[in-house]
Amino acid sequence: MVAAMLPMAMAAQMVKIAVVNIQEVYNACPEKAAAEKVLADLSAQYQQEYKLMQDDFGKKYADFQRLSGDAKVSATIKERRMKEIQDEDEKVKQFLKKVDQELATKKEALNAEIFAKIRTAMKAIGEAGDFTYIFDISQTPLAYTGPTAIDLTPLLKEKLGLK
Repeated sequence: MVAAMLPMAMAAQMVKIAVVNIQEVYNACPEKAAAEKVLADLSAQYQQEYKLMQDDFGKKYADFQRLSGDAKVSATIKERRMKEIQDEDEKVKQFLKKVDQELATKKEALNAEIFAKIRTAMKAIGEAGDFTYIFDISQTPLAYTGPTAIDLTPLLKEKLGLK
């Protein structure tokens, strides 16, 4: 029975497991700050455009309010102006929806580059250290991590030249 369990015990000893906190490494990357700056600048551009759209909408709405109280203005003109306001409101909603999509896409693209760099370095560390598994504890908290657990976060930061 001991002879039968010996191969399993040897296989279990060959498994090498470590943990890493990818979020901590990501937060230390200077590219993160650069990506945030790009997103902030783009967001500011969209905010300026949104302000212009709001101002235009406000003018059209004020004109409509003025006309709607004037009994001399025909119902057809009032309806047309109301339709313009509704169309303008729909344009604003579509703009905001598109802005959200574009910002999310841009953020994803910028972060993809950073995480690709991190994954490449992590793979190199994993292969060099002959690790079987490396768990990202920022994504998947482990129920227990013993005192002998290998934390590769400092090594990954060092490999990427981070502090």
